[in-house]
Amino acid sequence: MKANVRTCRWQSMTLCMAIVVGTDVASACASGLRVPPELRRRAAATPILTSEQIGTRKFEVLAEVTGRSCVREPGADPSIEIAREELKIRAAALDADAVTSTLCRARGLDVVHSCRSSIECRGDAIKWVS
Repeated sequence: MKANVRTCRWQSMTLCMAIVVGTDVASACASGLRVPPELRRRAAATPILTSEQIGTRKFEVLAEVTGRSCVREPGADPSIEIAREELKIRAAALDADAVTSTLCRARGLDVVHSCRSSIECRGDAIKWVS
C-alpha cells in the first residue's frame, strides 16, 4: 500500500510540474517577448538590409541571430513579420547597427518549441566599421 501511495504522490507531483512548466511556456509565448523600452527603441531603429542596400560599406558580423513566430492554436498562421521583429530585437541587444543575410523558412511541427507550425528567420547582426 505504501508503495502505491508513493507512486501516486510522485505521479501527481510530476503532473503538477508539467502543468506549471507548460503554463509558463505558454504564457511567455502568448505575451511575446518582454522587451525593455530602451531595447524596443533600438530594435525599431535597427534595419534589416540586403547586400545591395549595404553596397560597399564595411562591417563586421557580431553574431548570427534568430527569430521565430510560433503558433500553437489550430487554424492560425505564423507571422514572418513577428519572426523578423525578433531578429531585430536580438540584434539590438548586441548593439548591432543592422541585420543582413536573412533567410526565413516555414517549419511544420516543432516539438522543441511546442509549435504546431512556425516561421524561423536567421540573419547576421552587423556593426559598421569606420
